[in-house]
Amino acid sequence: MSSLFTALVFWCILKWEDDFNSPRSSKWLVLISFLIGLSIGVHMLNLLAIPAITIIYCYKKDWLWSGLLGKKKKQQETGFYPKLPFKAH
Repeated sequence: MSSLFTALVFWCILKWEDDFNSPRSSKWLVLISFLIGLSIGVHMLNLLAIPAITIIYCYKKDWLWSGLLGKKKKQQETGFYPKLPFKAH
């Protein structure tokens, strides 16, 4: 039952990502929240879907990369370049 809820929530996350820019995309968030609430009664595994929602939201809003790459000018001034796990554009 827990695996069913986790798969269903993740499927809803992917559907929400497809409709991210539409005005009715919040209906998917309401459904995701409802399913997470129901699944907590079965098992706490579904709480691991919340970071997935956050990462997808940050990726769609371009917060994840712009926050890391926006520091490029400061790094050039200080000469400190940390090794990043991805290739910068």
